[in-house]
This record gives sequence, structure tokens and C-alpha cells, in this order.
Amino acid sequence: MADPTTLKDLAHTNLSAAQARTTAARAESGAAQTAVSDGVTALTAAAQALAAAAADGQRIRTELAAIPTTADATPLLQALDTATIAQRAAEADILAAERTLALARDRLERAALALREAESGRVRAQTEATAADREATRVAALVAALGQPPLKTLAAQATALLGSAAATAAETAVEKDLPAKLLERARSRVTIARERISNTAAARDAFAAQIQLQIADHGSTADQLAGPRAEYAAALAGLESYVGGAKQRLDRAQGALTRLADPAQKAALTAAQVTRLNDPAQAAAREAAADLELALDEARRDREAAEQARDLEQAKKAAGDPDTLAAKEADLVTRKQAETAAKGDYDLARQTLLSAWEAAAPDGTWADLLAYDDAMKALDELATQAPSPPTLAAKESNLVAALVALDKEQTARALYAAQLAARTAAATFDAGAAERIAFAALRGDA
Repeated sequence: MADPTTLKDLAHTNLSAAQARTTAARAESGAAQTAVSDGVTALTAAAQALAAAAADGQRIRTELAAIPTTADATPLLQALDTATIAQRAAEADILAAERTLALARDRLERAALALREAESGRVRAQTEATAADREATRVAALVAALGQPPLKTLAAQATALLGSAAATAAETAVEKDLPAKLLERARSRVTIARERISNTAAARDAFAAQIQLQIADHGSTADQLAGPRAEYAAALAGLESYVGGAKQRLDRAQGALTRLADPAQKAALTAAQVTRLNDPAQAAAREAAADLELALDEARRDREAAEQARDLEQAKKAAGDPDTLAAKEADLVTRKQAETAAKGDYDLARQTLLSAWEAAAPDGTWADLLAYDDAMKALDELATQAPSPPTLAAKESNLVAALVALDKEQTARALYAAQLAARTAAATFDAGAAERIAFAALRGDA
């Protein structure tokens, strides 16, 4: 039968397996109990046979003691040999019966434990199958929502809004009061801030990737679950977030553009504010200061990225993996030098000049610019980044394949462990009865 490819099918496959294990465990428990009973019966019979043989031998010895001549003793001596052989055979039977009973009792203990584990496993599998059914229904509803209003046309709506008159009017409204260079610097500052955030996340992901490489090379099957599990969880979280919040994001973005495009909802700058923002006497110096701050921001971003790259190579070297630490350290030195130079160029006077230029624009102007940029960013994401059900299904299939591989490995180990336990019981008995076994072998007991 083909392996399952969905978590629901896997859960029900596991439930069927758990039910089968429970049935087998019950049968084994009954068989083990029968084996113990048979072992007790066999040991009792062997003990009785030994007692009878011993009594027969004692009787013959008593008769031999009463015979006056050796010639008359011959028949009794032959009978004594027969009785001795029977006694030794009975002793061998007792030893064999003791071994059989010991192994049967060990088997019964293991069967009882296996039955308890199988029963709890069956209950757990039933709970997991029920939960998997509910989760499959929930995920199916999320996927179905993508093809139904309002999500079915949401990407098209977002695309339309991006090119709408409201978006154009809002853009004009939020940009018209800010000088071009000041506007450019403000937006580039946000861009660099987001790049730094992305670089931090990329550094995290790089270390996570190294862990996955280590797991792939040296980890157990259980360790290798982490990657597929995280990828499926991320894909599902993306679907949940989109279904649960995409329409609200669209509405907020549309509302922001509508508000920003409405002149009645925007306070005009005073003449003094316009003059401060557009002072021709300071324009060149202000723009130069903006360029120098940009250079410093870029240098700081690049130095941080170089540090993160160096840290990764340091970890690789410490772990004994191939590394390019020397090159990364050299690059970091260069980045630090560039940052130091940029700091020197962007001196206190230029910082003060640019800060005063930024302060000339009221908070409302900056808030409107942020609202516009956030709205356009949201619309762009909604237009281009809808979740992909096939991608989610592929991530789920990868996770299920990893879970199936783990189950097969654990099943194989359990089979070997059961055989090991049975052989351990036999070895333990034999070690404890080693002298008796050797003596029986020495004198040729049957």
C-alpha cells in the first residue's frame, strides 16, 4: 500500500496500525499466559518423574544391600543403571522446563507491558485521528475561502487600487509639501531600516540552514523532522493570516488612500512652514547633508551584514566545517573603515542641519506619508503574494514523508528490541544455570 501524503491520511493509517497492534498484543498476551500455564504443567510433570525415578533408585539400592553375593546382584545393578538414567533424564527435563517457564514468564511480562502500551497508543491514535479530521476540515475551509468572495477577487481589487485615481491623488497629496531630496531621504531611510531587519532575519535563517545541514549529515530521522515541520507551519500560518486578514488590509489601505486623496481632510502647511522647508539659501547644504546621512546609513547596514557573515563563518570554523572566515574578517575590516569615514563626513553640524530640515515638516505630514507608503505596500503584497494551495500541499506531503520515515525507523527498532528482550531473557537464565547445564552436558543427561 502506498504511503500516505496528507496528515489526515497519516493519522488514520496510524490509527489502523495502532488497532492492529492492540489486537496482536491481546493475542500475544493470551498466548504468553498459556505458555506459562504449560510451563508450570511441564515442570510439575518433570518434578514428579524425577521423584519417581529417585524413589525407584532408592528401592533398588535397598534391595542390593540385602543380597549376599555379587552374582545375585547383577539384575539389580542393571535395574539401578536404568533408574539412574531415568533420574538424570528427569533432571534434564526439569532444567529444560525451568528454562521454558522462565522464558514464558518473561514473555508474559513483556506481553502485558506491550498490551498496556498498545492500548494507550490506540487511544492516542484515535485522539490524533479525530484532531486530524478537524484540522483537515479547517484547512480545507481556508483553501476554499481563496476561491470565494471576497478573497477570490481580492488580488484584482488590490491591483486596481494601485493604479486608481485615488492612489494617484493620495500620492500627490502626501508628496507635494516635501522637497524632493527630503522625501527621497525619508523613504531611503525606511528602506534601509527594512533591509537591516531583513539582514537580521537572513542571519537567523543562515544559522538555521547550518543546523539543517548538520542534521542531514549526522542527525537522526527524528531530528530531520524539524525542517519540514517548520516549513509546513509557515505555509499554513501564511494561509491563515491571508484568509483572516487580507480583506481587512485591503479595506484599511483603500480607506487610507481615500482619506489622503481628500483635500478637506488634510491641513495645509502655513506659509512659514513652506518657507522653512524650501529655503533656497540652505538647499544645497541640506541636500549634501542628506546624501552624507544616506552614505552613513548604508555603511552601517553593510557593516552589520559583514558582522553577521563573519559570525556565521566563525561558527563554521568552531564546528569544524569548511569556512571562509579570513575573507569575511577582511571584508568586515573594510566595512568598518567605510563606516568610520562616513561618520566623519556626517559631522554634528550636518546632522543638526538635516534634523532641522526634517523638523520643519509637521508630524501630520510625516504620518500621511507613512500611511500612503504602508497602504501601497499592503496593496502590492495583496496583489502579488496570495497563498498557493499547491505549495501548502507540497509542504504537507514533505512533512508526512518525514513522519512516515520516522515511523518506519521506530517500528524496525521496536521489532529488534522485542527480539533482543527475548534473547536477553534466555541469556540471563543460561548464565544463572551455567553450572547445572555444564554438569548435565558432562555426564550426558538426555
